[in-house]
Amino acid sequence: AQPVNPEFARFLRARITLEQTAVADCMRLAQKSRDELTRAIFRQIASDSLRHAEIVASIASYLDRGLHRTVATGITRADIDRLIAKEREAESRTAPGMAAELGGVLAILWESMESDERKHEVLLARLLETGLPPPGRPIPTKRAPR
Repeated sequence: AQPVNPEFARFLRARITLEQTAVADCMRLAQKSRDELTRAIFRQIASDSLRHAEIVASIASYLDRGLHRTVATGITRADIDRLIAKEREAESRTAPGMAAELGGVLAILWESMESDERKHEVLLARLLETGLPPPGRPIPTKRAPR
């Protein structure tokens, strides 16, 4: 197991700090906002930044232990395929042209949701491509180290 490059470790710690600062800034702006839709934008960014900080901290933890590559455990390709099918079904039920009916903050929030859905598709596709053991190899069932 190869230890993490000290410069990269510093970068990760700085990124965590930046994400945590973004959380605080966005929550302050959410409280300052006078309407629920604008608050929703700032809360969404805060939530994303918090999740980013958690992801970077987890990556740093794995790298500190010399783990530079992992695969998902406890799930199968069939699990992911089922989730993809459900995501596509939900997306197909969205009224076409919905975004054209919205403007301002309403449009921003709708576009954000649509962007998240596209991101979910990419994440699931990448999980199938590189995040699971190759087909035919047993899937690890134990939890990844913490």
